[in-house]
Amino acid sequence: MSQCGVYQILCAGNVRVYVGSSRNIKRRWSEHKRELLCERHHNQPLQNCFKKYGIDSIHLSVLEITSMDQRLEREQFWMNKLSNTGRRLLNAATKADR
Repeated sequence: MSQCGVYQILCAGNVRVYVGSSRNIKRRWSEHKRELLCERHHNQPLQNCFKKYGIDSIHLSVLEITSMDQRLEREQFWMNKLSNTGRRLLNAATKADR
């Protein structure tokens, strides 16, 4: 069963996070890892973190399970919340858009 929701990818080496959302978090996590291993990830700061600290420094955690209708709204909520607490985001965009 697929879980729709919001997740974060933590780079333990520099304690920065990437916030994302997906219709299927498990599948999206596999895509992120494949893109990082092939050095083709769309997010260059996350790719750089992976290159510098390695696969063992990259960790996924689910922040919230949502409905499809709430997914982007809740992704934006988590991006704002983490930014407001001083967490440095790896996201290139400041707005959740897809």
